[in-house]
Formats: sequence, structure tokens, C-alpha cells
Amino acid sequence: MLNSVGQAKADHAAINAATRERAAAIVANPVKAVASGAVMNFVKDLEDRTARIDGHLTDIMMAHDFHGLTGQVVAKVVTLANELEHGLVKLLVSVVPPGSEPSGLRAFGLSGFRAFGHSGPRALGPSGLRAVQVCGG
Repeated sequence: MLNSVGQAKADHAAINAATRERAAAIVANPVKAVASGAVMNFVKDLEDRTARIDGHLTDIMMAHDFHGLTGQVVAKVVTLANELEHGLVKLLVSVVPPGSEPSGLRAFGLSGFRAFGHSGPRALGPSGLRAVQVCGG
């Protein structure tokens, strides 16, 4: 994308320089500028350069759109991974006997989770899963 930006800027600078040159030539001697074909050559060169600039702008736009779409997909995958992790932790903690915390949870950096039995603060619906409470640590 940066290559397209640089090429578009170079074409723009060349158009500006050629425009100033043609304007100076027309002011100095309009008949000679037209008769020599310089004006027609300038018009043809202008068409070619603007077509290239159009191509560069299209490339930049496509790259920008792809970048935006990629970011959206990455955000969705991260959200899905977080939801999956949360669900797996809840499932893991739900099988722990009330009042205990297996050492395996600490190995995964999950210390601070406490499982409540059916008599705990809340149950997670008809499935009978125990609720999970995060205790400060």
C-alpha cells in the first residue's frame, strides 16, 4: 500500500510540474505551444498519469477494506476464544467438590475460583452446574 501511495504522489508531482511548464509555454508563445504539439502531448500524458493514479487509489482502498475486514475477524475470534475459555473454566470448576480447589487449577493460573454446591448463592439453571465466584486472587 505504501508503494501505491508513493507512486501516486510521484505522478501527482509530475502532473503539477508539467502543468506549470505548459502554462509558461502557452503564456510565452501560445501559437508555438499549440503548433509544436506540446499541448496535445501534455493532454495525453495527463490522461495516462490520472489513470495510473486511479489505479493506485483503488489499490489503497482495497488494502484498507481488507485490513478492516481482517480486524473484524480477529476481534470475533478473540471474543469467541474468551467465551470458550470462560465456559471451560465454569465447567471445570463445576466438577470440583464444594469447598475444595484442585491443585490443577493453580497450575493453569486459575486460583481464586470457588465452586458452590446446589445450596450455594445460585445454581446455573436446570443443568445442575454449580455457580462460580471469583474470589480476589
